[in-house]
Amino acid sequence: MSELTPDLEALKQASTADLLDAIEALLKISVRPCTTAHEPARLPWSSIIEIPSVFQVRGEHTDERHATALFDVLKRENDLRPVTVWRCGEGAVLLDGHHRLHAYKRMQGRSRVAEGVPVVWFRGNLDDAIKAAAEANNEVKLPLNTHQRMNLGWRLVVLDRYSKKETAKMAGISERTVANMRTVRKTLELSGVGRDELPLNWWRASKEARRLDAREERLDYEDFK
Repeated sequence: MSELTPDLEALKQASTADLLDAIEALLKISVRPCTTAHEPARLPWSSIIEIPSVFQVRGEHTDERHATALFDVLKRENDLRPVTVWRCGEGAVLLDGHHRLHAYKRMQGRSRVAEGVPVVWFRGNLDDAIKAAAEANNEVKLPLNTHQRMNLGWRLVVLDRYSKKETAKMAGISERTVANMRTVRKTLELSGVGRDELPLNWWRASKEARRLDAREERLDYEDFK
């Protein structure tokens, strides 16, 4: 087996990294010139790189019922709707279709899918890719629940790369909620919590902010509820 290139090795490490470390790695890789121009219509599932801390907006765990339903469809139809991948350096990073990819992986254990997984390629920079992943999961298919939307919004606020309006649209929450999240982030940072130490779970973050901020009138807790 050939050794991994530096890009693929870095992406492999990013696949298990937390949010901010993964973002830092992706930024370094994505700005380097790409030596791979080929964008096939199908890829082996093993060559599609998942970076759940950044792009799996539902949370880093698979919904087994949804994955099983897709697996049943795959067995009947022999294919599912293409997953969306993004060229990052020499790697193909999964933006949308984590449950579909999971179904293909399960199929590999039962019968060999020689043709690979159908893909569509997304073109853009890292910020564009994050937006695409968030907006794809707000389509009507398996909608994000409230917990998932709030956690996604909070993660975007922690990243601090998007406007209030953009963040609200990407996460499917109100701009007022985004403003409250920004206040919570500021409260935590003023208390000495470093950016890389911020909780990535919204409910934990808001609970900690309430504990630290004695002046609760600064935060709209009714909106949190």
